[in-house]
Amino acid sequence: MDISMETPLKVTGYHERYVEPDTSWDYFLPGRWRWGQSIPSNQVVVFNSMDDLKNYIFSGAPDVDLPTIDFSKHSLLLVRGQNPDQLIVSDIRGSLCQQDAHYVLHVDIKRYEVSHIDHDQWIFALMTEKLSEDSVIETDVTYGKCENEYYYYNTEKIYHRQSQHKIIVKLTQNFTTEQLYAIIGSVPSLNGGPLRFDLLHFESKDGKRIPSYTIDSFKARDYVASVEYMYFTDIRYYSNLGITDEFRVTLKKTTTYEQLQELSEQNNCKIGEEWPFADNSFRIYVSKTSKLNAMQTSGLFYETELFTMSYPNFIVFYPF
Repeated sequence: MDISMETPLKVTGYHERYVEPDTSWDYFLPGRWRWGQSIPSNQVVVFNSMDDLKNYIFSGAPDVDLPTIDFSKHSLLLVRGQNPDQLIVSDIRGSLCQQDAHYVLHVDIKRYEVSHIDHDQWIFALMTEKLSEDSVIETDVTYGKCENEYYYYNTEKIYHRQSQHKIIVKLTQNFTTEQLYAIIGSVPSLNGGPLRFDLLHFESKDGKRIPSYTIDSFKARDYVASVEYMYFTDIRYYSNLGITDEFRVTLKKTTTYEQLQELSEQNNCKIGEEWPFADNSFRIYVSKTSKLNAMQTSGLFYETELFTMSYPNFIVFYPF
């Protein structure tokens, strides 16, 4: 079977909104699986069996089970495209719509206004209802600007793209064992468990984006301090980065503690303990009701020019 349906990528203008139908969803490879380099560019690849899919994916770890996909009910669409100007991709979403006798795969790409040599291409996968062998699929790609998902390291902006099928949940210090087990088993569509005594890691079982209402349901528990999507990273040896409600700042010699207090109150933050290994360095906690997460808030603090350093306390995940 020829699983490649070659269709030129049609690029349109910018648009602000996107609607995801119930019949399709963005797909993320689970666990340690990665897309291979053999994926053809500028065409849609349709997978209707695991035998097709396994030729296009790889894992850095031995004896890892293949992703679970019910190909009797679903098809998996994959497209790799060229990234104009090599602007760093922040988020990719998509949907499949039927128009008369053919389908249109809409891909919405949000990018930072910063280029990088390693971002010359993008990959997007969509799970959908089972498609017939003779389905005709056109593509419609739109590019837009993303929100501020960056932090500063040595005055340089560092960008990361959200991995929205994985989340980190941080618990408060006074949670009970019963509450821990209750939250682990509260969402059947998620796999996960403890990373350390107060941190939990969850990943969607089917590769779907974890919806905002699931995150809100976790945040509604009084013993939950923060719930955040994880981030993809290009850093060697790391597979993902996680954040909680914490970031760290170091005051300039001209910055007073009162200025730090005022800025923290204005941005729904609380000043924590002083860092034991550096003078005038403090841990900052962002409220789970804030519109900005710890990464975004750390960037906001740095841009006030009151600090020599301001960056999140990352949770690092290794692929091995």
